Amino acid sequence: MDEAFGNLRRRKQTLKVIKEFDAFPKIPENYQQTTASGGSVSLVSFLFIFVLVISEFWYYRATETKFSYEVDTDVDRYI
Repeated sequence: MDEAFGNLRRRKQTLKVIKEFDAFPKIPENYQQTTASGGSVSLVSFLFIFVLVISEFWYYRATETKFSYEVDTDVDRYI
């Protein structure tokens, strides 16, 4: 029973450490500054990425597979 309780306690401690771990901590709000130019750059970037994704999809959909078959007239040769 004590061993099971010890395992449970270690698991909870491990989960606590994992929950507290933050690879990308939040920046304090007083360091953040929103500007119209920053928003414009974001919108232009998102629009450009959207156009690239759509154009790549159209290119993918427009690709056609062309099969070509020929009759082997040399019957004396082995494959």
